[in-house]
Amino acid sequence: MEKLYLAWQDPYNRNWWPIGMLTYAHDDDYRFFYTKGAEKLKEMGVFEPFGGMKDLDVVYESKHLFPLFRNRLMSVSRPEYDRYLGWLGSAVNEKNPLTMLAMTEGIRGTDTLEVFRCPNKNTKGKYEVVFLSHGVSYLTKSSIERINNLQKGDQLYLIFDMQNMYDDTAMALRTDDPVEIVGYCPR
Repeated sequence: MEKLYLAWQDPYNRNWWPIGMLTYAHDDDYRFFYTKGAEKLKEMGVFEPFGGMKDLDVVYESKHLFPLFRNRLMSVSRPEYDRYLGWLGSAVNEKNPLTMLAMTEGIRGTDTLEVFRCPNKNTKGKYEVVFLSHGVSYLTKSSIERINNLQKGDQLYLIFDMQNMYDDTAMALRTDDPVEIVGYCPR
């Protein structure tokens, strides 16, 4: 069974909250249910459940991917679809919409939702997460040049960005030689 979490960003304080889980069982059943994060936010009066899925205590089931998630995938009929798949690389299985959602995070410019995979242990017993680097538009010109010169297999390091005035828990990605910040981990 594959699982993705759905996170919601509070528009006032910009904090992210896991509010739901989407699962796909290989018997072709999609399921969505709200997590305790949604319950807490609803009690606080800052979150309203989605249309068609108003009950926080129900497991919603469907043979098809729910529109809330389907609308976060690029249509196969778009002319740039093949280029998009190439850009995403081998981490994406276009036949499986959950891998596409996990890699792209289902981000849309029109709302405050993101999808993410729960970190899992790899074959070496280490936790592994695949994601697109965030915050690239805020980086310096030299950082962008360094990104453009990254090669497959280059080592990136996680560091706390303690001087980040917008997010005191920000985790930056940096290179080694030359040392350069090349983005941020998703919150």
